[in-house]
Amino acid sequence: MKIETRDFGTMEISEEQILEFPNGIYAFEDAKRFALIELEKGHYPAWLQCIDDIRPCFIVFDPWLICKDYEITLNSGEKAMLEVSEKTNLQVLCIARVPEDYKETTVNLKSPIVINMDTKKAAQVILPKNYPYRQPIFKNNINETEKEG
Repeated sequence: MKIETRDFGTMEISEEQILEFPNGIYAFEDAKRFALIELEKGHYPAWLQCIDDIRPCFIVFDPWLICKDYEITLNSGEKAMLEVSEKTNLQVLCIARVPEDYKETTVNLKSPIVINMDTKKAAQVILPKNYPYRQPIFKNNINETEKEG
């Protein structure tokens, strides 16, 4: 399938790259289908590109690259929506804010994207733990004492 992207022009994507967000992403609730674009598998940044519109498009990172002790807690409603079981293969990504000076890039550790890689269902969740909404990525990795409280 060919899609128009914000950052790469027209791209060919496979069905396995398409993620369904039943509730959309915060502030983009009408955007339900995104492609996960990884320029190199497992390397970051990656992109979440809406496949029905050129916008929205988000740059995303693996949160464990920024916070080694990062923890995900899903409530029962989130687990049901994502069809999570004990054997579910989950992927977690954090949306980045990239200003003109890329060295000031931050990621939202408080509201990650959680993806059921088996069903390709995804959701942005708000974690109960006090993670920052804007954690700098080019400074030292976050630790327990740096978390917002």
